[in-house]
Amino acid sequence: MDPCEINWQKLREPFPPQDVEFRIQSVFERNGKKQAIVVPYIDARAVQDRLDDVVGPENWSFNWEPLMTANGTVTVAKGTLTICGVSKSDVGDAGKTEPTKASVSDALKRAGVMWGIGRYIYALDTMITGVETRGKSECIPAEDVKRLRAALAREAQAQPTAPFASDSGETGTDHQGNHKRVAASPAPKAPQAPASLGETVPDWAALLTMARELGIGEQDWRDTVRALTHKSGPGAQWTDDDRRVCHDYLLARKQDGDTSGGAPISYDLHELTPGTRAS
Repeated sequence: MDPCEINWQKLREPFPPQDVEFRIQSVFERNGKKQAIVVPYIDARAVQDRLDDVVGPENWSFNWEPLMTANGTVTVAKGTLTICGVSKSDVGDAGKTEPTKASVSDALKRAGVMWGIGRYIYALDTMITGVETRGKSECIPAEDVKRLRAALAREAQAQPTAPFASDSGETGTDHQGNHKRVAASPAPKAPQAPASLGETVPDWAALLTMARELGIGEQDWRDTVRALTHKSGPGAQWTDDDRRVCHDYLLARKQDGDTSGGAPISYDLHELTPGTRAS
């Protein structure tokens, strides 16, 4: 049987701003006013719709199993998303309400990230809003939600997602645990680096994966990119050279066996050679 074809660019492209929700991560005071650090997220139904639209409802399935329970409810679930016979898994945590449902939905979304669905969200800048009190709850004001979605729309126009760097397909495991390739549908190649580099510059999704393998968390990675490129904000224009510098940084850490994560900048930003630390 021929392998299933997947349009990687469509699978990974940003969601319409109206499909992005926001929740408060922490609240602080500034000049006597409450403000909040908020994080964007995608609803599980949006992930399901993306899978239906891109690979077809008959070509994907999702299964889950409980990893931790408390008082008869699931608090941590392992979710496995199978596309065209290839499976990728991640775990989901429970929310404050309906913990079983929340942990399973979170597992689906996180498994989707393993396939690149919504992965761009982890690279977005920190977002700060006002705080509105409704009864005993602290909420994000509607005007701030509108502002954040408008910023996402501007960023999507200024910084389109790079196509998947290779048309060789993705790998995973089939139901027997064997490695298997999923063929990708024809897609443009990633922009070539300058001739002096002699290689294709990895896309941002691939760089984020490299960072995670080195123990670098999402926030440290965002800080690293800002420091390396001297760019920040929705209007930033990212270039091949920006990705090349970030790639060199990650390669330096990998070649030196540095998987400690931690501080985002541990190498000399000008030399970027293994073992060279910033003073």
